[in-house]
Amino acid sequence: MKEKKSVIIITSVAVGFIAILVLVNFLLNRGKQIPENDPWLTGTTAGNQYHGGLFCELDGTVYFSNAYDSGSLYSMQPGQTELQKLNGGEILYINAGSEYLYYYSRSSGGEAGLGYVRGGRGIYRCALNGKKTTSLSNATCDGLLLLGNSLYYTNFSENSDSPDSALVTLASIPTNGGEALLLADGHPQLGTISNGILYYSSMESNYTLCTYNPSTGGLDIAAGQSMYQPIIQNDVVYYLDIHDDYHLKAYSLYDGNIWTIVSERVDCFNVMNGIIYYQNCDPDFYALKRIYIDGTGEEIVTDGVYHNINMTSEYVYFTEFNNDLPVYQTPTFGAVNVTTFDAAFRAAAGITTEE
Repeated sequence: MKEKKSVIIITSVAVGFIAILVLVNFLLNRGKQIPENDPWLTGTTAGNQYHGGLFCELDGTVYFSNAYDSGSLYSMQPGQTELQKLNGGEILYINAGSEYLYYYSRSSGGEAGLGYVRGGRGIYRCALNGKKTTSLSNATCDGLLLLGNSLYYTNFSENSDSPDSALVTLASIPTNGGEALLLADGHPQLGTISNGILYYSSMESNYTLCTYNPSTGGLDIAAGQSMYQPIIQNDVVYYLDIHDDYHLKAYSLYDGNIWTIVSERVDCFNVMNGIIYYQNCDPDFYALKRIYIDGTGEEIVTDGVYHNINMTSEYVYFTEFNNDLPVYQTPTFGAVNVTTFDAAFRAAAGITTEE
């Protein structure tokens, strides 16, 4: 009888001890778990990602890298009100999920505190208010896209076969953290997402348009054409044709038809909701222009050479080539009115009202 009671006591103690361990483990890891996203959720537009991912819009809030504050992470309303600093560090490739932001930092933040990035170069996650900052990877990359519950990025590493050049691959990492997965080599150019499929072009295969299917893990070729900076909207690929003097063209994923939108050399472009902003390469008259996706309504935005063309629902932002400041802006739709992004300057300087 005593032996039976001893067994019962020992068993009870063991069960209680295991229960305590389970509870402690749950409490320790609860803060590390994040809600799952919709599998087809995308974190930013391909066009913004090609231009450094400096602006990203989600549910009526714009998240952006403030060039007037060394690239720190800020938020604001699309109409440039309620500007707020979220994180320090030089922030690029901003993606927004349902409850978190994901981005790449080229440097550590200069401020102390839980709300600021205190690590170094790499991929980070934080809450929409800038808190709960977590390092996900110390990778060096030049592109980052959120799709569902994974982050896709180009990974630069040492090339043992060619010490003077980097080895560039396409990789992914879970939004909750974990081991990185190598998806493709061949120096891919991280591209665009459509219907839950990642599209990208590979530099070592003459910029052929390729796909990666997260559901199956399969890699495929989407089109035989060489497409630089492909952007997909409504089953149409907008791209620069490297074999036709970088003219801006469109390719139908439905029937394979190709048509020209801009018949002059284009350096870079961005597209949103039926309108395209692009930088031409005419040495007699360099200009930032815009045009509708059907090729009509061509209009000069401003003369000169510009890049970092980031589009939001209300404004398009851009900077002069080789100059991060000032940041220029014009309304995305309606009449052209180029001004400087003074709201960002005032926020960085701590000015709450216009002088």
